[in-house]
Amino acid sequence: MARQRSGSASFDLSEISRHAIRPRQLHTFSVHYSAANRWVATINVSDRHADEVLGFPGRHTCFSFTFESEFEAKRFAKSYAPPRMVPVSSNDAFPCCFVCKVRFPRKSTGSSSRRFLFQNCRNCGVAVCRSCCVAWSQRMIPKTYLMNESPHSVRVCKSCDWLGNAFCIALLRGRLDDAKALHATGNVNLRSTYPDIRGEAMFPVHCAVIGGNLDILRWLVDTHGCPIRVERTSAVQQLNQQSQQQYKFVMTSNGRSVLDVALAGKHKIDILRYLVVEKNMRVQDAKNPKQALEALDVLLRQPSSSPCSDVHMRSSSPVHELPVRVESDDMSSTVDDAARSVTKRQLTASYFRVVIRCVVLTVVATWTVAQCARCSALFLESSAIECSLVTRLGEETVD
Repeated sequence: MARQRSGSASFDLSEISRHAIRPRQLHTFSVHYSAANRWVATINVSDRHADEVLGFPGRHTCFSFTFESEFEAKRFAKSYAPPRMVPVSSNDAFPCCFVCKVRFPRKSTGSSSRRFLFQNCRNCGVAVCRSCCVAWSQRMIPKTYLMNESPHSVRVCKSCDWLGNAFCIALLRGRLDDAKALHATGNVNLRSTYPDIRGEAMFPVHCAVIGGNLDILRWLVDTHGCPIRVERTSAVQQLNQQSQQQYKFVMTSNGRSVLDVALAGKHKIDILRYLVVEKNMRVQDAKNPKQALEALDVLLRQPSSSPCSDVHMRSSSPVHELPVRVESDDMSSTVDDAARSVTKRQLTASYFRVVIRCVVLTVVATWTVAQCARCSALFLESSAIECSLVTRLGEETVD
């Protein structure tokens, strides 16, 4: 998406003032705690202007989803509540496009309830002319925005199209401030895919991992609740509540999780540590085990990182900005003592690697000696059998 149109338009944040943006007005939603010990998010879709705006009779639809926590339920409801369509009333004498301000052309035939030719942006709801809208894949907006329809593509205004491209580029380039400013407009989707990121459809969390900025990934996952995996529990498991929970990772179109994206290309150690340590993702779940081993090798070869220190894990400050004292479990020590402790840990790790190699070589040597002894025994046994046969033949000849 961003790559296709990057050459024809500028997606820098300074260009945002040139685009007419109207924050979408969402349908009502609610969150409550159910008797089944689950949080339920309910989205009410009832638009009295649906007949006039979308061209089909008005509907009263209710969507319900269950979650483990109130935070997940609220974030989901806010992300998936569809926008209200801005109506173009038949009483308006000269309705115009929200983007270019050009009057809508009149329809020559058709019902009198919709006398003008226009499109409603399915991402923000404004009414625009045909020249001010573009086609998006249906996967670029939440499914609840489709209102039980199943089109292959939807029409959105050029302002929303620019916002989507600019937000995607901000994620890919690791620009947290730009991403926050674009999201503040209210028309950016955090849980819908971008169809063409290096030939692959990705969610914003995957784009943030490619950008290599851990702060953006934390902002998406921890602040706005963008999932990196979703719970997959059957109805029987929900009733019994005894079986272990199963999770399904949020994948790209090529079947890659955020962990796989972090392992590909240049290894992002801080993001990998965040996914494994804080989000409980397992390295053995990676699609390519070879990439996991390469990332582990890179992590072990880092001379200045300490697995027990938060200074190097979460801060990129130079050495002179480190605190004067570092607190340990039982006593406080100076920075020099902490450095010596890190050196001892590295030497201990090197010692263990040497010991493991020696053990492996010992096992191989033992196996080799055992094979040689077995071959010698077989050779001696065959020689004895041969001697006995020769003796018997000699005795029979004498007789």
